[in-house]
Amino acid sequence: MASHTIPDPVEITIQPKSWLQLYVDAMTEKDPYKRLALVRELRKIPRHDDSEDITPEPVVRPVKKSKIVRRH
Repeated sequence: MASHTIPDPVEITIQPKSWLQLYVDAMTEKDPYKRLALVRELRKIPRHDDSEDITPEPVVRPVKKSKIVRRH
């Protein structure tokens, strides 16, 4: 008979979730209480994105042509 040994438990290092992963978890959570807890956790984490590094694109707006008014 072969004796089966239980494998050693694998140590899982808990890595902190990124802001984006936490956001996705909160948006996909069906339980409202868990979702609320995730949203509260989200608010504690400073959101880091690269939007500050990107220069805003200029907004192109059509120029209104003034109407010519003729007075007699």
